[in-house]
Amino acid sequence: MQKIKAFINTQREKFKDKTYVFRFFVSILALDIVAFMLLAGVNPLQLLNPVQFLFSHNLDTRPSLSLYFPASILSEDLEKEDAENLQLTKISQRVEQTNDEKLPEDEKAKQNARLILLELVSGPTDLKARRFLPRVFPVRKLWLVEAVLYVDLNPELMAKLNDRQKTLAEEAIRRSITENISAIKDVQLVLSAG
Repeated sequence: MQKIKAFINTQREKFKDKTYVFRFFVSILALDIVAFMLLAGVNPLQLLNPVQFLFSHNLDTRPSLSLYFPASILSEDLEKEDAENLQLTKISQRVEQTNDEKLPEDEKAKQNARLILLELVSGPTDLKARRFLPRVFPVRKLWLVEAVLYVDLNPELMAKLNDRQKTLAEEAIRRSITENISAIKDVQLVLSAG
């Protein structure tokens, strides 16, 4: 107990010195900047050469698609609203796409839909939205019939969502796939057992 009191008193004495307070806040600011860069996926070592950072080329060549996620600022009041007032946020996110010329258009559309669903499961890269699907990939099977994509979802994983979350998930999946894949006009979600 005496050691703790001595440590606290020592810190109080140090904080009376203005240069110590300045150093403390500068170090906290530096840690915040590095943490933010790590969360944003930027290498903090680029701070050592900011000119290279400013003139670096975009290495990610994947196309940018519009994906829908629930808004991150949903409050408890919004949970009680009816399902027609969906709070979805449109996020522009880079997604891998299949461009294999040997594949038929239907197969290409199914593979691209699967890649979009994988991105929806992994969550948004933007802080304006939040992840809504379980971390485990909930899709068991996809099939395309006359421009309608049927998505067979795992009922155990989807049972963990309440009715509002299910409605948001269905609408986000439907909008994300139909807006980005022209071969798919509608998406139907199927919850089959077994």
